[in-house]
Amino acid sequence: MPSPHSLNSRAKKASFDAKIKTPQERRRAPGKERQTREGRTTEREKGKKMERVRRQEANKGLGGKKEKDGERQTERDRLGRTDREGQTERDRQSKTDRERQKRETDRERQTERETETERDRQRETDRERQTERDRQRETDREGQTERDRQRETDREGQTGRDRQRGTDRERQTERDRQRGTDREGQTGRDRQRGTDREGQTERDRQRRSRE
Repeated sequence: MPSPHSLNSRAKKASFDAKIKTPQERRRAPGKERQTREGRTTEREKGKKMERVRRQEANKGLGGKKEKDGERQTERDRLGRTDREGQTERDRQSKTDRERQKRETDRERQTERETETERDRQRETDRERQTERDRQRETDREGQTERDRQRETDREGQTGRDRQRGTDRERQTERDRQRGTDREGQTGRDRQRGTDREGQTERDRQRRSRE
């Protein structure tokens, strides 16, 4: 014996199969009365149609209320439009403020960029001056080195000249010594001559005495 659940499922499936629409019925515009395959209106469709009729009838008796509602809606629309216009004005003002803020920000950035560029230019100028000063110092050092080298050469030349003078002085001393020796020899010879003259004089005197 099948379970009640399976019977229930079959009943639901049969009801679903009864509601299947043909392709032509599925293509009909919404709002048209849908019918089953047999052409009968379903209970659900009937209920919807009756609800529409009741709503239409109810609306017919509410003409004045609808008019007031319409006026209220118009007022609300007017207020909404005013609010929208105010919002538009605020948006425009905000846009103007944003544009002004953007211009000011751009101007500040441009000024900062120009200031930074000027600082970079100044740094470059300072670096070039520093390089020139370094080059000048290098030239001065080279000149100083050359002067030191020249002084060293001059000192060596002076030393050579001093050495030569020392040699010359030694030679002069030697010559002076030789002259002294020569003078001493001459003195000895002069003394000998004096002695010889004295002896000759003595002999001459002796000779004269004998005569």
